[in-house]
Amino acid sequence: MGRLDFIPMTADEADWHKPADTEMEAWERADYLLDLCTLDELPEELPLFYALGLHWGEVMNGGHAQFLANLKTRNRPWVLSACVEAAQKMYPPALTDCFRTILKWVEQNPDDNEALFGFESGQIDVLDQLDALVAAADVGSGQYLLGLIGKSSDPLEKTFVRDVLNGTASDNSHLNAMRAIWLRRSGLVRLLSDDEVDDIFDALSLGQPLPQ
Repeated sequence: MGRLDFIPMTADEADWHKPADTEMEAWERADYLLDLCTLDELPEELPLFYALGLHWGEVMNGGHAQFLANLKTRNRPWVLSACVEAAQKMYPPALTDCFRTILKWVEQNPDDNEALFGFESGQIDVLDQLDALVAAADVGSGQYLLGLIGKSSDPLEKTFVRDVLNGTASDNSHLNAMRAIWLRRSGLVRLLSDDEVDDIFDALSLGQPLPQ
């Protein structure tokens, strides 16, 4: 079948005037691609992008207990290690330490991790502390965001960060903004016509060679 080295999206799905919305659409597309393909058939950085988006969504909804509990049902054992590598590329250093702490806790507490069912908020101190760290970073990383665009010549990035910090973006999450900026710079998304996107997914679904 060959390797797909980008996330195929249409212009309607990937509107860089709305970076946070594009990041969400790209994450959903990445999730679907992971259902269809093995890791070695996909872009090397797709799992990194996917892992951080999954972590953020789960933690902001139900904390790290929910993240770890639901992770066991996804059959994607590489997610935690991918989070560490991805955070080094996309997040402030404190968040990389957060993921190293999660990995260490899982390794040292296999029985407790196995027993998690997602509603243990307030019961496991280390996970509660990590919940607080991520929540604080999601609203308190303005200086890091400004640093990301300090030397940028991209007016869309500058407008987006300004709107996030002013609270006027469609999504004012600082961590979402970091992932969106990384995604835009990475070149991981490729804009194609509706028909071209359909052709790629038809080929993937049927296990056929990718269209040239």
